[in-house]
Amino acid sequence: MSDWQQRRHQAMPLVEVDDAKDASLYQGGSEYTSPSCVNRWRFGYFTIVPDGNPFIDLWDILMIIALLATAFVVPYEVALVSTPSPGLAAFDLCVNAVFIIDMVLTFNLAFTGSGFHQGQWEREFLKIARHYMAVPFSDNFNAGCFWPDLITVLPWERILTGKNAATVRMVRVVRLLRMFRLVRVLQLFV
Repeated sequence: MSDWQQRRHQAMPLVEVDDAKDASLYQGGSEYTSPSCVNRWRFGYFTIVPDGNPFIDLWDILMIIALLATAFVVPYEVALVSTPSPGLAAFDLCVNAVFIIDMVLTFNLAFTGSGFHQGQWEREFLKIARHYMAVPFSDNFNAGCFWPDLITVLPWERILTGKNAATVRMVRVVRLLRMFRLVRVLQLFV
């Protein structure tokens, strides 16, 4: 078993339960033993820790490729294309699919913040969701990327059917917000 798999499969620490409401979450009584699958997910048992995870490293490379494609294709679409060809529409659909999958993955990806010690990761789902859905680009560009991500994957061409070509072109510029993701991805390599 590789190093990241060993860290992933380590036993979860014992958690003291003070509240009767919290005690009902656990099947074993006053300490963390074997909660339901939903509660294990809620408390971070299935959360992906990116430190040394080869899948996440490959995913980051795929994201960089998608971002570079966006950096070249979107300005071309805005400047020169009034109606995208079927090939260009399929390419946009594939890139959007990559970004949608990344949004789902981000909700299940542990994060480390300014208040954490070296090597400490936040694994609880609700805290990860709160971090991802925070005010856009807060916490030194590490938090709040959900809203710009959502805006960039919406199918504006279909939403604005019947509008003139100039309006659709201007809305395509919104996809350039994806470039802020490049800042996040590049921070992983620094």
